[in-house]
Amino acid sequence: MTLTTLTADWHKLGGLMFVARRLVEGLLTGQHAAVGLGPGVDFHDYRAYTPGDPLSDVDWKLYGRTDRFYLRRYRHLSELHAYLMLDCSASMHFTGLDRRGRPLPAKQVPTKLSYGAALAAAIGFLTIRQADRAGVGLFSDRIIEHLPPGGTWAHLKRLCTVLENARPQQGQGRLRASLRQAHGLMKRRGLLVIISDLLEDPDELLDGLSRFRHDRFEVIVFQTLSPQELDLSGLDRLSLEMVDAETHQRLRTDVDRTAKAYAERMQQHISQIRRGCLGQGIDFNLLCTDQPVTGALRRYLVKRSAAVGG
Repeated sequence: MTLTTLTADWHKLGGLMFVARRLVEGLLTGQHAAVGLGPGVDFHDYRAYTPGDPLSDVDWKLYGRTDRFYLRRYRHLSELHAYLMLDCSASMHFTGLDRRGRPLPAKQVPTKLSYGAALAAAIGFLTIRQADRAGVGLFSDRIIEHLPPGGTWAHLKRLCTVLENARPQQGQGRLRASLRQAHGLMKRRGLLVIISDLLEDPDELLDGLSRFRHDRFEVIVFQTLSPQELDLSGLDRLSLEMVDAETHQRLRTDVDRTAKAYAERMQQHISQIRRGCLGQGIDFNLLCTDQPVTGALRRYLVKRSAAVGG
């Protein structure tokens, strides 16, 4: 993957924004609603004075009427920090199989990793274009590389370079362990975007995300799969030796006999993750690598904007 490949279709994202659904924290003026003391755009409400609050924030006119100290709070606009986490475990290198059961060339069909990198780069572009900040973390069984959030075009180039150089790693992907490590690297609350095939225990995934939800991060999960991981019917009449990309375990199987049961198990897996995310207020999205990245992202953001009310 090259930098040109990552950025080729960004012109198709014109007019789109990544609007935060929840109140965010911000030191700089941005485009996302937050509530706090001091100067702001719109009056929000009052809060009772507590020792240590600056007297400059006291509403003295209200004190004159009530003989009590209250502070005015304003709704202002805050800068969003988006943290993009891309799965680089070995299973993300899968493209698909041809009619003879041979791997499809990565030059013809995107791997899940290259698809996820293009998705992360596009989200980073939108975030920085709207004067917010984006950072990226590559992970497998741990954080492999971490670029803290930044908001300049030079930073976007560095972010894309990290994604451009992403390579599949040996060993098993452990999202829960990586999320715990990432939590310690994130200096402030913001938007967490997970891009992964999520081929692991759903309970471990949801446990890893629970800390972020407890700390009031907004979380978006993109499960990225190849078409054949959802439906084996195109490989009928084949007898294959299946090799786990991470554990290297091997299993001989007849596709005709196992395709239906496999599809049911995969749908159960996806449904369990979807329900778990919904239960934690996490935005879950399933993407297939045969969908153009910009088209899939545009559809998602239009739906998201409608839900926000933008």
